[in-house]
Amino acid sequence: MDEFSINTELNRLQHRIYLNNIDLQAKQDDLERLRRTLNSLESKQGDFHGNNQLCTKPECSKSTFFGSNADNVEGLRDSDIIPSYNDITDKQLHGKTDRIRLKIEELTGDISALNSSINTMESNRRSLIDKRSEIRRLS
Repeated sequence: MDEFSINTELNRLQHRIYLNNIDLQAKQDDLERLRRTLNSLESKQGDFHGNNQLCTKPECSKSTFFGSNADNVEGLRDSDIIPSYNDITDKQLHGKTDRIRLKIEELTGDISALNSSINTMESNRRSLIDKRSEIRRLS
């Protein structure tokens, strides 16, 4: 391999390292945003669970909670409020947190692969620099 070929390969390798570092930074930023979002969502989920009784078993005074009013409130609670509340907790909140966790795992794997790739390219770059130095020394 001559010095020109080595310089060409070094330029190509440095460009790939640069692009991978940009990709790595973007993925790290995305990962950080997802972690903050997950923490916020889990906090909101805790607040939501803490208000379970307040939402699913509304309190009514004795003067308003009797006869047909009581039947209407209980019917509304059983047919609409409780299923809607459970849908939010079971399907929406848990579903969103699960998808965020999966994306976090995916990004973590991508970041690890990019770091490994960058390290390999850096090692190849150092080898090429050593070869170029050796060629220059022998010339």
